[in-house]
Amino acid sequence: MAFARWNGEHPAISDLATGTGPDAASACARALGEMAENLSIGAGSHPQPVPAIGRDGKVIVADSRMLIPAGSADPGSEGVAAGETMAEAKIAALYERIERAAYALWWGGGLAARKAHLPTPLLRQYRQAQTQRRSMLWHLPLMNAVTICLVLTDDGQCGQIAMGTAAHSDPHRAADAALREALQAEIAWLAPPHHPDVVHRDAMHAALRSRLPVLLGAGRTVVDRGGDGDPLLRIEAELVGRGLDWGYADLTAAGIGVPVVRCVIPGWPLARPILMSPNRADGAAVTQSLASFAYAAAVGG
Repeated sequence: MAFARWNGEHPAISDLATGTGPDAASACARALGEMAENLSIGAGSHPQPVPAIGRDGKVIVADSRMLIPAGSADPGSEGVAAGETMAEAKIAALYERIERAAYALWWGGGLAARKAHLPTPLLRQYRQAQTQRRSMLWHLPLMNAVTICLVLTDDGQCGQIAMGTAAHSDPHRAADAALREALQAEIAWLAPPHHPDVVHRDAMHAALRSRLPVLLGAGRTVVDRGGDGDPLLRIEAELVGRGLDWGYADLTAAGIGVPVVRCVIPGWPLARPILMSPNRADGAAVTQSLASFAYAAAVGG
């Protein structure tokens, strides 16, 4: 795991960034990528609105920046990704938008998780010493062309739950990323009682613990890699088939130069309200509340 802190004059939405990976180089690269996102998506880098444009040239969202202070309907950094190239940033942003939509739909009861096998080599790679923690994997079957993974770890007795989610056209890469995110979340259980992260950690734990019995009783998944060919084309073809609009916004900051893209899909909910306040987003009303956090609502569309 790597941590980055920004000390420059350029305004950032956060001066902290983290990254994980199987080695120091990949963890540092991810932390720097997250910092590039922090520096690129706010009004400090883009004084004027940055629209998200759909495949037919239509404006899908009038302004894709993250505004400070962020309102409850602001998308935050959801659906944003950096990459070495614009193409890499674009598909990474699409993966994140799909991942968060699947998570929000599952949380609200609109998508049933399916049990999956967490590859033993992944656990051995990251769990380098003996641990009493249990690691579990489910798939969130929102799309055929993308594997969306939900990983929960706990102390073996439904205590100290940590969560990670990720999406990718390659099931192994999706599971790897979700596991790394869950392992990062475990660090919160090492925090002292008065640490500012404790309140959110405990709220997320309580909400996940109430869902764990259903998850443990879920049926097994059948992995569909979605066929061969360009993953971006396959995913976008599936979105077309579902009648969904989507678009991309180029949020690359001129003074930084690292490609940063936001993907928007107005017809799917955001996970941001859940991640910000898991206790308030809990319960039967979550599906209705999620609808108000669509990107279209965020811009009055």
